[in-house]
Amino acid sequence: MSYILAEASGQEPAGCIFCDLPARSAEQHREDLILSCGARAFVIMNRFPYNNAHLMVVPRQHQPDPSCLDELSYRVLAELLRRTTAALQQAVKPHGSTWV
Repeated sequence: MSYILAEASGQEPAGCIFCDLPARSAEQHREDLILSCGARAFVIMNRFPYNNAHLMVVPRQHQPDPSCLDELSYRVLAELLRRTTAALQQAVKPHGSTWV
């Protein structure tokens, strides 16, 4: 409801959550729903998910498309995505998944 009410009131968040949240202290990452945070990418749970276990693997570099990332950032992002997907498979065991 806080998301809906904030949008209805016209409140715009200040700054960029993808820059601001990972820059906060490691102690605040739990509050911010950050599961893993590195220098080039991080994993954050969606505070307002459409589906259970929805999360995002986010590059720290502002680019419009993953193909625009520098090579190292792209590799780090891809590896973090691979590890995150495996962890979700193990923890959530989604029904209907084609992954084993």
